[in-house]
Amino acid sequence: MIKTMNHVLAAASLLFAVSCSDKMDMKNRGVNGGSAEAKIDAESGFQIASTSILQAEQGVLKEAKIANNQRGYRGSGFVDYLGTSSSVTWNVDFGEGLYKIKVRYGNGADRPSTLVINNNIELDLDLSIQGTKSWTTWVYETTEEFTMNEPITSIVIKPSDSSGPNLDEIEVIQVVSYEQEITEEPEGGSMLPQRKTPRCGSNKTRLGEGRGGAAGGASRGSSTRTCTPQSVPETDNGDRIVLPIEVLGPQGTEKTIEFDVADASGITHLYLQCNSCGYRNNALDSDPNKVKASVSVNGGNSIALKAYTGGGGRVGNGGIEFLGPEAKYGGIGGGMRSVEFIVPVDGIVNGRNVVSFVHQNPGSPSIGYRIIKFNLVRDQNPDNLVLPATAFADDDPSTWTKPLSSEDDIEQGRILWTKRNHLYDEGLDFLDGQGNGQGFKDGQMKASCADCHAVDGRDLAYFNFSNYSIIERSKFHRLSELQGKQIASYIRSRDVPVVKQARPWNPPYQPGPGLDSKPVYEWAAGAGIDAVLRKDADMEPYLFPNGTSSEAVKAQVDRLSTLNMRELPVALQMPDWNSWLPIVHPSDAFDESRSVISADDRGRNVGKPYYTYLYEQVLNDPSAYNLGEMTSRIRGWLSRGSTCYTQNVAPGGTGWRPVNSLVGDTQILSQQYVPSSDSLNACDSKRRNKDLTRGFESAKRGLHSWINIKLWEVIHGNNLETRSANVSKNVCFRDSDTCVDASEPRGWVLTGRSATPMAFFSRAPHYIAYNSSHFTDQDLIVGRYEGNVWYHFQLIMDPGYRVTAPSHFAYTIGHTEKLNNESSELQSFRFWSAMIKMRQLQTNGRYGKENGLDLRTAQPFRYFSDRRGNPSGRDGVGDDLWAKLIGAFLEDLVEDAAKATQREWDDANQNRAVQDSDSEDFSYYSDRNKPFKDEKLQGKNTVRAIPEFRDLGVSETAISKLLDWCQDMWPLGPWNSLR
Repeated sequence: MIKTMNHVLAAASLLFAVSCSDKMDMKNRGVNGGSAEAKIDAESGFQIASTSILQAEQGVLKEAKIANNQRGYRGSGFVDYLGTSSSVTWNVDFGEGLYKIKVRYGNGADRPSTLVINNNIELDLDLSIQGTKSWTTWVYETTEEFTMNEPITSIVIKPSDSSGPNLDEIEVIQVVSYEQEITEEPEGGSMLPQRKTPRCGSNKTRLGEGRGGAAGGASRGSSTRTCTPQSVPETDNGDRIVLPIEVLGPQGTEKTIEFDVADASGITHLYLQCNSCGYRNNALDSDPNKVKASVSVNGGNSIALKAYTGGGGRVGNGGIEFLGPEAKYGGIGGGMRSVEFIVPVDGIVNGRNVVSFVHQNPGSPSIGYRIIKFNLVRDQNPDNLVLPATAFADDDPSTWTKPLSSEDDIEQGRILWTKRNHLYDEGLDFLDGQGNGQGFKDGQMKASCADCHAVDGRDLAYFNFSNYSIIERSKFHRLSELQGKQIASYIRSRDVPVVKQARPWNPPYQPGPGLDSKPVYEWAAGAGIDAVLRKDADMEPYLFPNGTSSEAVKAQVDRLSTLNMRELPVALQMPDWNSWLPIVHPSDAFDESRSVISADDRGRNVGKPYYTYLYEQVLNDPSAYNLGEMTSRIRGWLSRGSTCYTQNVAPGGTGWRPVNSLVGDTQILSQQYVPSSDSLNACDSKRRNKDLTRGFESAKRGLHSWINIKLWEVIHGNNLETRSANVSKNVCFRDSDTCVDASEPRGWVLTGRSATPMAFFSRAPHYIAYNSSHFTDQDLIVGRYEGNVWYHFQLIMDPGYRVTAPSHFAYTIGHTEKLNNESSELQSFRFWSAMIKMRQLQTNGRYGKENGLDLRTAQPFRYFSDRRGNPSGRDGVGDDLWAKLIGAFLEDLVEDAAKATQREWDDANQNRAVQDSDSEDFSYYSDRNKPFKDEKLQGKNTVRAIPEFRDLGVSETAISKLLDWCQDMWPLGPWNSLR
């Protein structure tokens, strides 16, 4: 009898191990571990049927990170919780039975946790014990036995107070219990125990008390207990919901999914994460009658997936609840292209359900949207998801094949990909306000697919655009279904290794932990959409991994260090690949028949459009110099003949800021809206109009987007992203004992004539847009968000390596403050991360200039507030840490600034000069309510700031060092009175 039972248990365990092989790499011990002996649990005396070890780092992390800074962990690391909303989820497939769960953890503080089975069975788990006294002391805590009458599909461990412990691994132990009395005498006279009736856990099992509400019919707080878990659909590989759900195509395109629900009670919402559910056009998104995406349940009413918050109001479905900061940045259609939310629904039934997504009202240039996450929600609680991970399957790019396999079709696809003057674009057609092929713009494109993308299509292959999406985009450009398949077959034939993380919705180069440990080829795929932090405060443990003591803060602020921006996660969603692509290609933006287009930045004829000429130079020789020249020389070409600029009506702008120029007179809208060169060149702001500037603005945006695409094509395609490892290995300063290795293991390297190539920095609306804050078709807060994204992105991609200053300090910091103040979404830790990185880039032995340390951008008041006197973001880090950061920055700054000579500071003339060394006027800031200024007031600003520093609790040591330096800089100032 015992032999038979053990055989059954072993077979069941083996079956379980096979069925879970695609879910998690588990280390099974006990019967299914191959032992011929039955294992006995020492604590309960019960026989062990199986033990499965689940490493914490293999779970699904929410607001948690994988760490390895505490010795003694097992596996590749442990999970460090980042706050009360953190959790680790293991999606599993355990059968019915009697279980106990054993948790290995370290806890240097008193941090209890909660364990939840199947989202609604909550077990007490005392992982505090007033701490284990040390983070390197690992101990076990085990739940009491509990019986499951349904399969276990998920296990979650989350903090129940403050933050959680360091979680190393769990053991899921299935046991077989026996009655202790003798109830029968089997053949042979041996007395064997009888199976005990399964019990519903112990006093530590609380059913119906989780955040999801009652389970199995038990009301909240009821003493009635049942082990029936939350109902989930039975799914297998052939009946899973395949994600993403791509709803791409013309108006009315519909995509439907079907799934089973055993218990539909309490289901109130759908959980969705949608890429491009909005138009990203202020006029369309703010129009309540324009709904791009909609959903219906079981043939019910259409539900608008529209919730636009641009302009400070809200348009669309008032029931939509965002799960992150999306609403602060414009909501659906705002700054974040992929948004996560729940939307109220009804009509989910027991049994089979059908959910339909529709592309309702198209808006060019988009061809639809993607649902990248989907689930059902109980009781309005987004943490109470109904469908387990096993209900879904990813559309795996490694399994994709060519729609057409013949060499002739692939060659036809290549020809179509590179053919010019044969595509139609609806957005281009409507740029003259008429559409339908009417007006001077009939929508016929000069550019080919290869012009807007990588020339060989490797970007669509690398970022895993599906065959379906390529075919539908081809049809959007008025090619046939067959031609779309031929292009897709050409793309699938590219020799581009599949990187599963690279997807159309995962922003390229999105920063996140662990990126540097992956092959450099995978860096462009980024850390994924899930690496985007929910809120700025979540950055703290990444920015300060060793805590926030004064010593730890000083070490992190150290200007001679190198902050790794590639692995520092941020609460900003970087632009996805569609956001990189030009809406208007330069060939369609500029009249290429004009001689001025074929003239270089000095007016000399090069025989072809100047941007094409520079691109060919790069293809022939992809040196860092030529890559930099393509960005810097186009700036000069674009501004030739300019008389007015986006930030002022008087001459004096640069680069991407002209409102007019010689090439600007050939932009796409000139025939319709600019009747004469006089009106085009008018710098009187009252005479300008949106129609006049929209054309040149569109041309500039398209040109810069094209530059970025071609830079990626050349840099990524030629494996040049490790060139940064050999740049500026030894930047030495005046004291010859101090040198810094300024190289980074990966990055973009652009040099050339210009000191600041600014590959991404100048894409911000602040540079290109007519009004210097947002594009003409864009809401203010959406434009501000986009500017912040590109400014931060420049720090990730091309940090300058202490040689150049591609990221303008004043703009990066100033626009962070503006987004903080205008959106009310705190940017505190990102502010300090940018401040740290940019001070490191300033530390290169140059003084008084913006490619080194200059006092316009690094004067001390900036550590306290913005120029308006607003202590922007201070609430996000708290006064204590804020004071430590200011103190560390002050000491670091004056130590560096003191190396410059007085002559260097006197000669500083970049933008605004340093206050004269013999100045006696420091009275301006006797009133602490007056704002700070960037003008020739650096000494006065410091007088104004010192009382603020003291009020915050900045160390007197740091303040004293600042006063000593000020005394040397401005000997006639009131420094002694401030001591």
